[in-house]
Amino acid sequence: MASIHTAFYSLQIPEKQAKRATKLYLKRYSAVLAEGKARYVDAHTATGVVEYFLRKTRKRRQADLLEEMTFKKAGGKIRIGKMAGTDQTG
Repeated sequence: MASIHTAFYSLQIPEKQAKRATKLYLKRYSAVLAEGKARYVDAHTATGVVEYFLRKTRKRRQADLLEEMTFKKAGGKIRIGKMAGTDQTG
């Protein structure tokens, strides 16, 4: 579920929609598991929010994502959070 929230944050989609997407994903995923069929996400046949996410992130480098999503705390610790680039306490 964290990946959905991370993706939505990265795409600047509101948190409320991320929560709805997470619920929908869990509902659909459990239904697919109940069917007992193997399935996977294919970038060539994806539609909707999955297609949008895959297109948007296709050329993104891991280093760019880490730079965007991390910040350094006092003492040199690296943290991941929504306020990347700021010094947060806690």
